[in-house]
Amino acid sequence: MLGYPTPIATAHSICYLQERSDGRGVVFATGTPISNTLAEMYTMLRYLAPEMLAERKVEHFDSWAANFAESVTSLELAPDGSGYRMHTLFAKFINLPELLSVFRTVADVQTADMLNLPRPDLENGKPAVASAPASPELKAFVRTLTERAERLKKERVDPSVDNMLKITGEGRKAALDMRLVDPSARPEQETKIDLAVSRIIRIWTSTQNERSTQLVFSDLSTPDPERFNVYDDVRSKLIKAGISPITRSRLSTTPRLIPPRSCSSIRSTRGGFGCCSDRLTRWAQAQTFRRGS
Repeated sequence: MLGYPTPIATAHSICYLQERSDGRGVVFATGTPISNTLAEMYTMLRYLAPEMLAERKVEHFDSWAANFAESVTSLELAPDGSGYRMHTLFAKFINLPELLSVFRTVADVQTADMLNLPRPDLENGKPAVASAPASPELKAFVRTLTERAERLKKERVDPSVDNMLKITGEGRKAALDMRLVDPSARPEQETKIDLAVSRIIRIWTSTQNERSTQLVFSDLSTPDPERFNVYDDVRSKLIKAGISPITRSRLSTTPRLIPPRSCSSIRSTRGGFGCCSDRLTRWAQAQTFRRGS
């Protein structure tokens, strides 16, 4: 299918292929069959085993959830950060043996341990979290986001003018760097980007002998020559710190940076990793959905 088909179009295409091939002809391949919610298990089964759901009279989501999922109501932070709210969500599976018997009929699950994939160990055994204090400008901006969220609750605001997705998106950008929402902002204290650059430089220096490579992920603010973006800001600060930006031939022994775009293309995934393993490339930038796998 070309482009980005809707779920209904995907379901119709799968149904058509299965009817033509006696229930076969469709293969899903994913590393995250269940990543955000337990309901994704139902979605997988609805695509790949609709007849089995119908036989068990759980083809509709409500009946499936009543048989295989348990909901829990708990207190959580509101999306706008204004306070807490009670929220109900699916917390765990029930009747797991029966559910797995259906799922395993159409799924061949291979875990990382089963595949024995080579993975580097985390330093100190866990991710290192570096926190940056919120600036006064960020705190003031968050207050405006809270006011906008309250306005959405009390008034009928045109979604094309403002909506919760826009509010949360701007909140994520502001938390990374205020210049992503206000190009005229001038940070007066150390930002998250500054902390990241300091860590990159420290690792760069400490691994000179090994000529190790760092791959830096940033999922917000992709390169854009017309406006402030994280990629170019990180790159310029590294160059200012003395890291050479020149990309030379493979015969060169000069450590180098890889421009953001050249290490983020889906079509050049293998080539991207190849250039990162030549012991010349010491640092590269990418997005998780492109290079995280």
